[in-house]
Amino acid sequence: MQGKIRIHAAIVGACTLLSAGTIAAAGLTVQFPPETADFKSGPGVELAERNCKTCHSADYVRTQPSGKPFAFWKVEVEKMQKLYKAPIADADIEPIAKYLTKEYGDGK
Repeated sequence: MQGKIRIHAAIVGACTLLSAGTIAAAGLTVQFPPETADFKSGPGVELAERNCKTCHSADYVRTQPSGKPFAFWKVEVEKMQKLYKAPIADADIEPIAKYLTKEYGDGK
C-alpha cells in the first residue's frame, strides 16, 4: 500500500507543478534518415506520396511481400487507416490499393 501512496503523491505533485507552469518541456529535434527510395511512378502515386509518407517511407512498401493481389493491398491500407489511425480518407483507400497492386503487387 505504501508504494501506491508514493506513486499517487508523485502524480499529484507532478500535476500541481504542471498546472502551475513551473515545468517546461525541453525542445526536441528529431532527425530522420534520408529517403533511400521513392514510390514508383504511375497513376495514384500522388495519393501514396500524400497519404503513406505521412507515417513511413517508400522503403516500407518495398519490403512487403511481392506479387500480392488487390485484396492484400486494400486490407493493408485499411489497416493503416483503422488500426494505426493514418489520416487516409475513405475515398482514397481503393485508389491507393490499386496503385500499390499495380506497382508493387501482382499488377492486376
